[in-house]
Amino acid sequence: MIGVSPAYFLSRFSPNFTPAEVEQSLEGIRKTGFLTLQLETFLSEQVEIWDKAACSRIKTAVQRANLEISQFVAHHLMHYFSSIRDPSFR
Repeated sequence: MIGVSPAYFLSRFSPNFTPAEVEQSLEGIRKTGFLTLQLETFLSEQVEIWDKAACSRIKTAVQRANLEISQFVAHHLMHYFSSIRDPSFR
């Protein structure tokens, strides 16, 4: 499958992109021939806006656009996986 990575949303909207901005982009993503998209929280402050209601809206909009979500990435958590010896690793 050929899909859109979070870099698409970062370049269009900034690291603070919102679920609404993702939703607005779906028709254009599909029209360009992509089949999937990868969602992401880039900053920890974004977690709050990806609540149950926002995720339900995105899921419905993605289905309507005949797209699939390949994965959801939380890049702000990367430091937790830098080392198994890292004291913040649980």
